[in-house]
Amino acid sequence: MEKFYSALFSPIQIGKMTVKNRIETAPTIIPMIDEQGYPTDHFIAHYRNRAKGGAGIVTVGETAIDWKYSKTHFAQINIWGEKAGVALNDVTDAIHQYGAKANIELCAGGVWGAPELNSSGIVLGPSDGERNDGVKFKEMTYAEMDEISNNFAEACAICQRCGFDMVMVHGAHSWLLGAFLSPIYNHRTDEYGGSMENRVRFPRMVLERIRMAVGPDFPIEYRISGDELDPNGYHLEDCIEACKLLDDLVDLFHVSVGTRAYLHGRGIAHPDAFYKHGCNAYLGKGVKAAFKEVGITTPVLAVGSLDDPEVANEMIANQEIDMVAIARGIIADPDLPNKARLGHPEDITPCIRCQHCLDKSVGRTNTDAVLRFNTSSTHRFVCSVNPRIGKEHYPEQPLGPSRKVAVVGGGPAGMQAAIECAKRGHKVTIFEKASSLGGALFFADYVSFKDQLAELKEYQKVQIQKLGVEVRLNTEATPEGIEAEHFDAVIAATGATSLIPNIPGVDGPNVVTATEAYTLDTSKIGENIVLVGGGQVGCETALHYAMDCNRKVTVIEMLDKLAPDASFTHREPLIYRMDAYTTYLLSTKCIGITSDGVQIQDAEGKTSLIPADTVILSAGMRPNTAEAEKFRECALQYAMIGDCVTPTNVEDAVHGGYEAALQIC
Repeated sequence: MEKFYSALFSPIQIGKMTVKNRIETAPTIIPMIDEQGYPTDHFIAHYRNRAKGGAGIVTVGETAIDWKYSKTHFAQINIWGEKAGVALNDVTDAIHQYGAKANIELCAGGVWGAPELNSSGIVLGPSDGERNDGVKFKEMTYAEMDEISNNFAEACAICQRCGFDMVMVHGAHSWLLGAFLSPIYNHRTDEYGGSMENRVRFPRMVLERIRMAVGPDFPIEYRISGDELDPNGYHLEDCIEACKLLDDLVDLFHVSVGTRAYLHGRGIAHPDAFYKHGCNAYLGKGVKAAFKEVGITTPVLAVGSLDDPEVANEMIANQEIDMVAIARGIIADPDLPNKARLGHPEDITPCIRCQHCLDKSVGRTNTDAVLRFNTSSTHRFVCSVNPRIGKEHYPEQPLGPSRKVAVVGGGPAGMQAAIECAKRGHKVTIFEKASSLGGALFFADYVSFKDQLAELKEYQKVQIQKLGVEVRLNTEATPEGIEAEHFDAVIAATGATSLIPNIPGVDGPNVVTATEAYTLDTSKIGENIVLVGGGQVGCETALHYAMDCNRKVTVIEMLDKLAPDASFTHREPLIYRMDAYTTYLLSTKCIGITSDGVQIQDAEGKTSLIPADTVILSAGMRPNTAEAEKFRECALQYAMIGDCVTPTNVEDAVHGGYEAALQIC
């Protein structure tokens, strides 16, 4: 049998434990627990599915070591209650069912603890200080250090008894242990502050207590930030020093990145569309290289958009790192490891790095002024491209008789509907009036930071071909034509068209819509652009012309903030680049367009003219509902999905296509 990505799928020794491959599912917040904090059937099914997908290690994420000091958000499971033993054993049994090793991330929130969730009401830190959301934290006493160390040890022992094969100690991202390493938070003058040798004393105390509790053979993974990315924080050379000082107590180093205090670093710690896949791997490589120089053999793991099996395999084959951790890529497609191992990378559903799994799952929105965890909401785990996420407990609807299905529109919603229908044994025909599939995703081919959407489009096209879906391009569907072919079901995905605001001069020759701006030859777009509308689409269009096309761009937005419709984690790096590459005016109306530029009115009523060669309109989209409604009576079953219902995003398109397919019987 031919072997694919042989380095990635070779076994590895972690302490005295053998793991079947080099892939760990990185810890994530999974908000599927009951009111007492115990894992639900949905939670267990989710982790079973991760193990079924083929990862070597499956990690349960962000578990507080106690509920006195250490909780940070509502979605942390209860490992102390009377039902915890049964619940945790159910989780580990589910993971073991597919030969994966069960891991659990244990952490103390420290400066990022939630006083309203912890019985003490106290927020602990290495030193006294105040977070960027105004919450104050106090310097830990020696007695509190002793207590926290014992809580870590007891928590690890509980997890060991409940069937976990290893534990991950969270020492990154400004959580308590990471805060001790950080000059941002640690200003102590005793033996726990100052030099790295001193700052690492408390993490060593914790690890020593854990080792005493779990014995010499139980693997301990230590998660550490390779660089805090904050000018005031620590950097790679400091991380390397800390790892060397901890090495005798650690079986696997998990080299992450970032600190919660530095918001810009969040888009790098969870690399978004503006960063290359694997952009943080240099940190793990740096630790590994430093270890080699001094003969340290402890394995080193890298993390951060490392969901390309070719890239991961090459780094491991070259002995630059020993393992990879994948979070969002596994969320997008839990079967990623198995698909890679069997030599079918083209079938891996690509993560589009929309950050919804980071934000929507915990209810974080752009109403938040600072980065903090939601402490009260109950949300289902979400993923834009995986409509089954959070629903793994529900069995797939049984297959019914094969139906003849027409899909009108070949955008992301229509393509997803066709894929899901074909998977269920239906005979599917797509009618697309354009010369290619893709619909609203066409622009991804032109924008440097939208390559992940281009990947999604190509993935959908490959699946459509593999599943034998008939595709009729350059074909505008008509009700008469659909009826003549006697389809059993019609799914209308007719999309949306650009909304043209009622502004004097909007029909001028120097005016184009955001959609048209991508299709036109860039030579026909002037050097000086004014873009009207500062939502996410408008901002991204502005950045495309400023960053990719070297144009001078000014954005006009009526609201008092840019991109309020962007996810929390995507918005910050988006605005960061808007500040760097564009000019924008908030609380400003466009009141007219002339051949010379755009007439504006500010919040105080003052008017002025902004010169422009080209004006781009990004005022939203109008759903093509009327076009979709034409097909309602053309078959016994009918569904309308995607932008023709309400223009939104890829998530709604993919999920709508999935749900429509399930309704056909």
